[in-house]
Amino acid sequence: MRVLLLGTGSAEGWPNAFCGCQSCADMLRRGTVRRPTSALVDGSVLLDCGPETPRAALQAGVALSTLRAILLTHDHPDHSSPMALLARDWATSSSHGRPLTVVGSPATLARWRPWTAPDTPRVRFVEAAAGDRLVVDGPDGTYAIDVLAAGHRGATGDEGVLYLLTAPDGSRLLYATDTGPLPEPTVAALGGGRLDLLLLEETFGDHVGHGTQHLDLATFGPQLDRLRASGIVDAGTEVVAVHLSHHNPPDLDDRLAGVGARAGHDLEILGGSAAAPMARTGLRTLVLGAARSGKSSTAERLIADLGAAGDPSTAPVTYVATGPLAATGDAEWSERVLAHRARRPESWRTVETDDVAGVLATARGPVLVDCLTLWLTSVLDGAGAWEAREGWRAHLEREVTRLADAWTAADVPVVAVSNEVGAGVVPASEAGRLFRDEQGRLNTRLAATADRCLLVVAGRVLDLPPATAGPVQRP
Repeated sequence: MRVLLLGTGSAEGWPNAFCGCQSCADMLRRGTVRRPTSALVDGSVLLDCGPETPRAALQAGVALSTLRAILLTHDHPDHSSPMALLARDWATSSSHGRPLTVVGSPATLARWRPWTAPDTPRVRFVEAAAGDRLVVDGPDGTYAIDVLAAGHRGATGDEGVLYLLTAPDGSRLLYATDTGPLPEPTVAALGGGRLDLLLLEETFGDHVGHGTQHLDLATFGPQLDRLRASGIVDAGTEVVAVHLSHHNPPDLDDRLAGVGARAGHDLEILGGSAAAPMARTGLRTLVLGAARSGKSSTAERLIADLGAAGDPSTAPVTYVATGPLAATGDAEWSERVLAHRARRPESWRTVETDDVAGVLATARGPVLVDCLTLWLTSVLDGAGAWEAREGWRAHLEREVTRLADAWTAADVPVVAVSNEVGAGVVPASEAGRLFRDEQGRLNTRLAATADRCLLVVAGRVLDLPPATAGPVQRP
C-alpha cells in the first residue's frame, strides 16, 4: 500500500492565510504549508476530498482520472467538497467507462448528488454508517473497507466515521480524522489485527480547553496507549499525526516522538516499496544526484513506467544522449556509453545531440534527457566560457533560456537527469568554480517549473517537496 498525503492540516490549513500568529508566521517563513487533510491510497482510493484536494494531487504530479472511490468521513467542508464531481464531469479524457464510487453518510451524499448529472452511470453513491463493510475493486485487487465510528459529528448532526482499509497486499491503514477520543466500539472493531499505518488527527496541541470533538496533545498519546494495549499498534506501525493546526507548539516533533509518532507533511509518500515515487506522474521531472548515485537508472525506470502507462498510439520513448559519442578515443568513456545503451529497451529511439530544446519542441512521446551536465559543458565550450571569450555569458543565457522555454512548453512527459556538483569542496580552479555555479543556476531554473524533483543519494530516491515562496525546511 502506498499512501500519498494530499493534505495534513486542519480546516483552515497551517499556516492560516488570514492569521498573523507566531506559529503561522514561522510556518510561512519555513515554507511548510499544510492543506486540509486528505490521502490517496495507491492512486485508487481517496480519503476525504476537500476544496484543495484535486489541486494538491496535480501539484504532486498525480492525475485523478483513474480514481475508483472517494471515502468521505463527514460533511464538514474541509473534508467534503462536491465540486470535484463537476470537474470530473467536465473532463474530456478520463476513465469514463468505470464508475466512481462515493461513500459517505446520507447527509454528506445529499450534498454531493446535485453536483453530477441525474442517474449518471459514472457515479455510484453508497450510504455508509459505522459497522458497515464495503469492497472497492482496484487495479491490483480488492480493498476491504470497514466503516468505524468517530468521536465527531458533521455539520448536519450526522455521526462522522473513520475508515479502516485493507489493501490487496494485506496491509492495513486506519484513517482517523476527524475524531475526539476513539469510541470503545471502534477500538474493539480494530482488535482483529495490527495496523501498518495509522493516520491520527492531532488538531489542538496544548490548547486543551477547545471543547470540540478533536484530539490535542493531552489526548493524542492516550489513544495510542489504548491501541498499543490491544495490539492494534505495535513497533512496526507507522503513526503519523494529521489535521494539524497553528495551535500546536514549536516543539511538536519532539512531543510526538515522545509517544512514538511524527507529523505528516503534504505530498509525502508513505508505505510501499523503495520504488514508490515511480508511481507518480507529471510532465516535467528533474532527477538530481551525484556521480554514480543511481540517477540515470532511476530516470530510466521512471520514463519506462510513463511510457508503459501512456497511450499505445503515441510515439515510443526518445532517449536524448547529450554526451560525446563512444568513438572518441577514450576507452573508459566508450565503456560508459555502451553500458547506457545496453540498458535501454530496443523500442526506445536514441538521439545523440546537444540540441535538447529542438528535440523537446518536436517530441510526440516521452523524452529522457541524460544529462544536463554534459549539455551545459557543451554550451560553455561553444560559448568560450573557459577563456572568457567576449559575449560568452550572453550566449549561455540564450541557450539556457531556449532550453527552459522548451522544458516549460513540452506537452509530453519529460525526465531530465542533472548532476548536483556543488555539495562537495570548493573547486580549486576558476573554471571549476564557474561550472559549479552555472550548474547550480541551471538546476534551480528548471526545478522552478518542474512538476517533480527527485534527489538520488546512494541509490535511494528522495521525492523533494514542491517549491514554495520561502525556503523549505523539514524540522
